[in-house]
Amino acid sequence: MWLNTVLTYPHWNVVVPALLHTLWIGILAAVGLGGVIRTVSVKRASLRYGLAVVTLGVVLAGGVLAWAAQERLAEMRQAQTDRPAEAGAHVEASSSQSSLSVSAGHASKSQLDQDEYTPTVLPYAWQSVLAGLWCLGVILMLIRLAAALTGAHRLRISASPIDPESLIHRFVLEISQALALGARVLVLASDRVHAPAVIGIIRPTLLWPVSWLTELPEWQIRAILAHELAHIR
Repeated sequence: MWLNTVLTYPHWNVVVPALLHTLWIGILAAVGLGGVIRTVSVKRASLRYGLAVVTLGVVLAGGVLAWAAQERLAEMRQAQTDRPAEAGAHVEASSSQSSLSVSAGHASKSQLDQDEYTPTVLPYAWQSVLAGLWCLGVILMLIRLAAALTGAHRLRISASPIDPESLIHRFVLEISQALALGARVLVLASDRVHAPAVIGIIRPTLLWPVSWLTELPEWQIRAILAHELAHIR
């Protein structure tokens, strides 16, 4: 069974501790990022975003280094375990002849003792259990992400274009220039949203509720658009 193969994967003894180390690495990085961002003006959004990306890179690099350190520790433990085993192999070889006769005499008794008592052994180590939970969490998050992307795609294809000469389009162009947005924002009217929303990363799209096309004053439309377009920045 594939699940049994995954849970008995020997390298989980290294991977899981490395993942656990990324928790405190991430906490320290988040605290440091929070302290730095407090000193950066909110008007410098690009710098704040760049610092966040660098922090994510630090956490990723810390996880890789923790993995390498765990691999090294595992090799050192294995080497320490192999030395006594090699030394004991010579002693065992010299006493093997005498132990054969003793073993033959106690074979039947040992078999009976083994039948009477069999110790309970956990099928998987705690690292394997945590690894299974981690894999399950990753799968669930990927399913959630796929559902969100599918829902956003359905909203986009069900929406209708807004007149290019409309007030909303003019405000979007003005605010985009003021915010120095690099991407062109597509503005669509949708009857499936009850509040403006921005979807998409590569091609950002602003969904505007159909009921809001004629109900709001100009100043309020401009304020809402500035708020939504700030998310793209």
